Amino acid sequence: MGQPLSQEAGIDQIGGTVPILSDTQRVQSLGAICRLYQACPICDSSSGTVLGRLKYELFANSPVADDFEVVSCVGCGYVSCNTPSSQQDFDRFYEHYYYSPAYVAHEIPPEENQYFADVVQSISKHLTESRPSVFDIGCGIGGMLRKFRELGYNNLFAIDPSPACVDFLANEGFQAALGSVQDIPFADSEPGVIVLSHIVEHLVDMKQALRSVWERLERGGVVYVEVPDAAAYEEFRPGIPLQYFYLQHV
Repeated sequence: MGQPLSQEAGIDQIGGTVPILSDTQRVQSLGAICRLYQACPICDSSSGTVLGRLKYELFANSPVADDFEVVSCVGCGYVSCNTPSSQQDFDRFYEHYYYSPAYVAHEIPPEENQYFADVVQSISKHLTESRPSVFDIGCGIGGMLRKFRELGYNNLFAIDPSPACVDFLANEGFQAALGSVQDIPFADSEPGVIVLSHIVEHLVDMKQALRSVWERLERGGVVYVEVPDAAAYEEFRPGIPLQYFYLQHV
């Protein structure tokens, strides 16, 4: 995997030089071929075509970069954000900045509750084992876990990098611990179901993360993966897809 580039010195830490571009030069760079901070997770290419740039306003002490290119891999066309931030940087962001106290305390709206119920029903149809243990990684405030519990699932594990979410769900009676896809807790438990609902698009090191999931899943287990569908954006309610252009959707 490629190492981050030194933007201060304009030196690629693994060899060569990288230009420091002005705003005008950045606009002119659209369509140019650039070097990727992280190798493409699909084909391992290290080059991408610049499609545009995203810039966000962040707190001064934010652990993640606020300005980066959107690129298309020259090898396979995979589109991603060419961010210098590592997965560890993003994990610190999720731990300290992602969820506000107001969000943790808010009531889940009816339409979202119905969505969680539909997903759990769908997952249950594919299970050969009755009521296996479930790991929900990146569970937030546990909307999906509540629906599993309503259907009689008892071995439910809430995993999130946010201490606020973990404390909230522990108080709700779930087995809850800090963790992530790369660092899955509850080493003594073997999940029959691992839920990654709107998690994969947050991963800088996708291969390592999915390898970690595979190593923990019990034989014959099920992994549920859900990501935003760009092909169906026009079907969404107002405000979407713009809300999917998050800083952390890499």
